[in-house]
Amino acid sequence: MESAIAKFLCSEDIHEVLSLVEQAFGPAGQTERHLVEKARRDARILNIYEGTNEVQRFLVLRDLAALAAEWPELPERLFERPGDARAMVLATWKNRIRRHVRTASEVLGDAAWSDAMLQPVMFLLPEMAAEVLRLECVWYRTEWLVARRMLLGADYADPLRAAGSRAAERALARLAHLDMKYHDGWERIVSNGSVPEVQAADAFLDQAVLLPETRRTSKPAAHRALRVLAVLRPVADLSPNPLLDRGILREVVWQADPHDRSGLVEALALKTANDAVRVHVLLAGGPEHEAMLRTTAASADALIRLECGSGTTG
Repeated sequence: MESAIAKFLCSEDIHEVLSLVEQAFGPAGQTERHLVEKARRDARILNIYEGTNEVQRFLVLRDLAALAAEWPELPERLFERPGDARAMVLATWKNRIRRHVRTASEVLGDAAWSDAMLQPVMFLLPEMAAEVLRLECVWYRTEWLVARRMLLGADYADPLRAAGSRAAERALARLAHLDMKYHDGWERIVSNGSVPEVQAADAFLDQAVLLPETRRTSKPAAHRALRVLAVLRPVADLSPNPLLDRGILREVVWQADPHDRSGLVEALALKTANDAVRVHVLLAGGPEHEAMLRTTAASADALIRLECGSGTTG
């Protein structure tokens, strides 16, 4: 189980790191002049070789379900020595995953790990198990560095300890998020409701079988006045050679965030189809973003620019 977790966790972590590195290099990082391009190509295969990552999640979930019946609950309040607060945190999260898995196995049986329609929710349990293992490894490594600081030297040990502290905070935040997401998904399952991913797939397939003329003539109906507030966030459009100033990425070319722009397109389409719909667009940014706001949302009913940091609107 630990091998499967390490495989999918590390192979996906490297893509996150490479995405951050590519932002610093800009489009030039996609060329063979830089090793980051080769690193991205090499990293793609890691998600597939030795069993795809989705298969690893499936195996971890299956093994967790197999352990559920005889999985002992760990004591969370019996650690009294200094430094055992971390052991309490780990025990708490391991017990929480244990309870989730045990309940799912009692209610669903083998379907908890074998039913593909439940995987959008049930795969959150392997994700939680992965973050617990990450947290355990980070804390173990941090304690190892503390014990050998004099031998290794402060210049080596201290930056790694700081990085470990940030990694532990991130793991705890992800655990809390995954736990909340699983709770919501489990409530849908026990109430005989479909998970959102399955509902979205069904809706897409339903639309795909409609004739083109049916799709053109159907309009979403708004039976009462509706005001939609669309938020646009400016993001830097990286040039081939990004401007770096004392380690900070500074760009002068901006565009609307693609996700925000997609939502705005849907809102404007709803407004076009229904006279009762009004679309207001809010952009947080300075005067340099004014032109982007006006060109992106020209057909909106109201354009609002929120001056960042000043508390005034334009």
